[in-house]
Amino acid sequence: MKKKIYIVSADDIILYQPTILNLYDFLSDEFDVQIITFTPSYLGKEKETEKNVLYLNINLFFYKFFRNIDLYINAVFKRANKISKIFSFRSEQVRKYKARILFKSVQKIKQHQLIAVDIMPLYVCQRISNKVNFLSLEIVPNDSYITKIDNSKIACVIIQNKERYQYLFSNELIKTFYIQNAPRAVFKTFFENENRENLIWAGSITIDFAVQNLLYFIRENLKYKLVLKGALVKSAQDLIESNYRDLIGKNIIINNEYLKTKEFIEFISRCRIGFCFYNWDMIKANYNYETAPSGKLFMYLAAGVPVIACNIVGFKFIEKFSAGVLIDDYEPETILKAIEKIELNFAQYSENAYKAFDEYNFDINSNQLKQFLID
Repeated sequence: MKKKIYIVSADDIILYQPTILNLYDFLSDEFDVQIITFTPSYLGKEKETEKNVLYLNINLFFYKFFRNIDLYINAVFKRANKISKIFSFRSEQVRKYKARILFKSVQKIKQHQLIAVDIMPLYVCQRISNKVNFLSLEIVPNDSYITKIDNSKIACVIIQNKERYQYLFSNELIKTFYIQNAPRAVFKTFFENENRENLIWAGSITIDFAVQNLLYFIRENLKYKLVLKGALVKSAQDLIESNYRDLIGKNIIINNEYLKTKEFIEFISRCRIGFCFYNWDMIKANYNYETAPSGKLFMYLAAGVPVIACNIVGFKFIEKFSAGVLIDDYEPETILKAIEKIELNFAQYSENAYKAFDEYNFDINSNQLKQFLID
C-alpha cells in the first residue's frame, strides 16, 4: 500500500496552479496523493475531476461578512501604503476564517506527510505536525502568519528562486528544492514557425496584470490581432465590453474554454508572441510580483513562443536566453518596438524560448524532491 501525502492549499484556483497539479502527477507513482483546497469560485466554478481532490466549502454569509471588513480596512491601508510598504494589507479576516476551516480538515490527517502551499496553510499544518513540507507559490506582503511559523518544523522548502527564499528565510539553512511554476518537460510542444499567427495573452485576464494596456495597444495598431485565452475576471470583462466591443471577434478574440496543460500549450503554439504583464504599482508594492516567474510565461516557452514581459527580477532569465524582450513601460510605441525586434529574428527567438524551457521546466530538481519525500 502506498504512503499517503496531502497537498494542502487555501486557494480556490486549483485548475490554474500548475505546480500543484504537476506535483500530484509526479508523486502519484510513489504516493497516494490527495489535494485539499477550497471549492472554486474566483476564476470560475469548474473542478478538477481526474485527481483526488477534497474541496472544502465556505459559508457564504460568513465569507461576505469577513470580506466586507477586509474591504473597508483595505481602503484605509491602500492610502497608507502610498506612504510606506509596511501598511500593505490583504484579506486578513477572510484568511483567518479559511484557516479555521482548513485546520478542521487537516487535524484528521496528522499521521501522514503534508505539503503546505504558502504561509497560512504552513501555519495550519504545523499546528498538527512536527515536520511539514512547504511549497511557496505566493508571497503575501507583511504576512501576519510569517511570525507564527516555526522554521525548525519545516522539512523542506519548494520555491522558484533564491531571491524568494532569501526574502522568506534570510540566512536560515533549510533543505531547499528550486522548482519552477512551469509545465513538465513532456508537455513541450513543437510547432512550425511559419504557421504561427496572432499575439496572445494567456492565463488570467485581469486589470491587475495590466491587460488594459495591451488592449489599448491593439486599438492603436489595428493590423494586429490579440487572442485572450484564459479566465476572464469580471472587471476586465466589463472594460472590454465597454471600450472594445467593436473589436471583439475582429482584432480581439476571446477564448475562455478551459484546457488541460497539453492542450493549452498546443493552443498557444499556434500564436507568435505572448505577453506577461503586471501593474507597475502592484510590482512596487508587492515583492511577490517583483520576483515571481509567472506560470503562463513558462507555458509560452514550452510552446516556443517568444515573450514580451515587464522588466522585473523574476523575468530576467528571458533576457539571459534571448527568449523575448523585457520592457519598462506599456506605452503602445514600446510594445510595438518590442514586437518588431522579435519579428526581425523570430526563428531564433522561438528556438531560444525552447532552450529556456529546457532549463526551467518543472522536472528540473523534481526527482531529488521525490527521493527526499520517499526517504
